Amino acid sequence: MTEISHWFVCEDWRVAEQSYRYRGHKRGILLANEEALIDARQPLFWAKAVGDFRNPFIPSDFPMPQLHMPAKGFAPDYFGTGIYKFVSHRVREAFALPDSIAQYIPIELLSGGAEVRAQKYHWMNLLACYPAIDLQRSSYTMSDGLTYATGEKLRYINSYERMVIRDDIAPSAELFRVAEDLTTVLASDALAERVMRAGCTGIAFEDPATARNFGPISRYRTATGVEEEDMNKILGPIR
Repeated sequence: MTEISHWFVCEDWRVAEQSYRYRGHKRGILLANEEALIDARQPLFWAKAVGDFRNPFIPSDFPMPQLHMPAKGFAPDYFGTGIYKFVSHRVREAFALPDSIAQYIPIELLSGGAEVRAQKYHWMNLLACYPAIDLQRSSYTMSDGLTYATGEKLRYINSYERMVIRDDIAPSAELFRVAEDLTTVLASDALAERVMRAGCTGIAFEDPATARNFGPISRYRTATGVEEEDMNKILGPIR
């Protein structure tokens, strides 16, 4: 058991880098019907209250994501393209989440090799959302926006210089989006340990104190505890 109760969920930086190289290239990663998915999602968000950052429930008549994947060399258990996160059967089993917390929408795999097809990818739509950020101790910048449906003004956290998790955080979900911004996902330590012990690739659970704070040290959950990486030693000093 670690002293960190919740971890920042992200792509493993090595997989994210590899994924970036594949996107947009011939025989790489491509979400073929991304525009159709955006058009279908917009009315679902318009129906939500201003400032509600929860993902909407995806109805059964929603278009199925159509995904092109490389023939070989890239088949992690977890990866993203744009706002979409794709998870393998192994991740879904390790998450062990109820339907009220996460939706797994089947995809149409248009291309990809045997390793890709064996992963049985689904698009994960994370429904759970809870307040989690200590706004007094965190440092961040806000952005102004407008809701498409009504034109009402909207303010949200755009970026963090220092993210601090609330001491009294007590969500009932093991995996959830934070209510203060549009993108941050947190996981309980128990879930992070399960996923790491299952050997899932592509997903990382980073200490929020290093994930969104300036500095070269990154601290991650492993199957047995915590380890650190000095990104200056790995990538060289950033100037």
